[in-house]
Amino acid sequence: MVSIMEEILKHEKFLYNLALNKTRSPEQAEDMVQDVYLITLVNINNGLVIVNLKSYLVRIMINLIGKSIVKGKNLEETYAEYKVEQEIEFQIQQNLEIDSLIKSRKESEVRKIVNILPEKYREVIDKFYYKQKKIKKIAEELEIGESNVKKRLMLSRELIKEGVRKLDDN
Repeated sequence: MVSIMEEILKHEKFLYNLALNKTRSPEQAEDMVQDVYLITLVNINNGLVIVNLKSYLVRIMINLIGKSIVKGKNLEETYAEYKVEQEIEFQIQQNLEIDSLIKSRKESEVRKIVNILPEKYREVIDKFYYKQKKIKKIAEELEIGESNVKKRLMLSRELIKEGVRKLDDN
């Protein structure tokens, strides 16, 4: 069985090249790859379920690159800011409790429940949990307010819980 660290390391060269292409600094690219690993391991340790590891790693790298380039901040400032944002995102995920459903059930069972949700709920669940997008980004893509995204996530969670209860009853 392959450890999570071995799985993460499979993507090291790709992440390094991505960072190097954007930063033009080998040292900064190496630091950013290490930061991606650190953020990922901390989030996994905190209970985050990652459906698509490569997409998740790339998303973190893109976020780090974007924040360091756009804001002209050094890597330490960028990482500190990103860490705070990740903690907020993690708290939201904890409150939504869907991760515990995924852990306690087969992925396919949860996905079946998600697939029968009304489209407006299904798309926010898909973007938030499966595509690892932030609430702000989801709101922009769907052209709705952030509070509306949060409300849809909350209602989706209730519908998923109801679907799990129905499966348990059968």
